[in-house]
Amino acid sequence: YYGEAISSFIDWWIPRKVMGSATLQSDAPGIMRKWIKWCYKENYFDKEHYDEYISAVPVNKKKEVQRLNKVEKLLYELHSPQLGSLLPGKVQGNIIPITRQRNKAPQRVVEGYMRVAKFDNTNCYLENDDGVQMGPVRLSKPIVDLLRIGDVMDVLIGKFGETWKVLESGDVIDQNSYY
Repeated sequence: YYGEAISSFIDWWIPRKVMGSATLQSDAPGIMRKWIKWCYKENYFDKEHYDEYISAVPVNKKKEVQRLNKVEKLLYELHSPQLGSLLPGKVQGNIIPITRQRNKAPQRVVEGYMRVAKFDNTNCYLENDDGVQMGPVRLSKPIVDLLRIGDVMDVLIGKFGETWKVLESGDVIDQNSYY
């Protein structure tokens, strides 16, 4: 139990809930590992618990956390353009502000944690917990280049015609942290 709690704390809670910099988030496992070693040295717990705790802390995850943070940032920028881009004729890059959807509401809206199932150019297909696949979900090349099959996104997507668009986004996590 305790090892699993530490793993959940490091893999999920700190990267998503700590209001710190991306550097702090990617350095958290190393900081936690040093803290566990210090606690063991100071006799706060025995060797058995030390082994359990230290094995639960991810190793070499810094680049992975940085990648997932970058995807979260790009997803947010995809559906939340800067104020100036909402002016007529000022659409930024691949961003299509929700308010400029030719006054159309989405035909369908789906929300929740969804796994990346496959890619198609600058689109992806997402799969919910029930195995239902939705797509293509319109993204951007930088997002698709960073995402991996199996990554899990907390999103609100809306269907407009044959394609889905990200309307809101939250966490992007490794599938091993979710499933």
